[in-house]
Amino acid sequence: MIEIPKEILKTLEKYYGSQAQIRQAIGECGEFIGIAHNFDRSKRFKTRDVPLSEMLEEAVDVFFMMQQMRSFNPVMFDELCALK
Repeated sequence: MIEIPKEILKTLEKYYGSQAQIRQAIGECGEFIGIAHNFDRSKRFKTRDVPLSEMLEEAVDVFFMMQQMRSFNPVMFDELCALK
């Protein structure tokens, strides 16, 4: 699994601040939801073909944003993951 180095995560949080990162995460999640919905519809209803690569590209953006969310409190994040 690819991880963003801790030094970069700290630099991002310091430069942008946690609120800006949260807003960016919301946006990336929204973009993923939109393309995932279109991907699903394209398969179910044989509409415009949405390539898997488009959906996965947005999933990668969400993945990286979630690493940034984890950097706010890695211990709590990991504990919550373990509960899932």
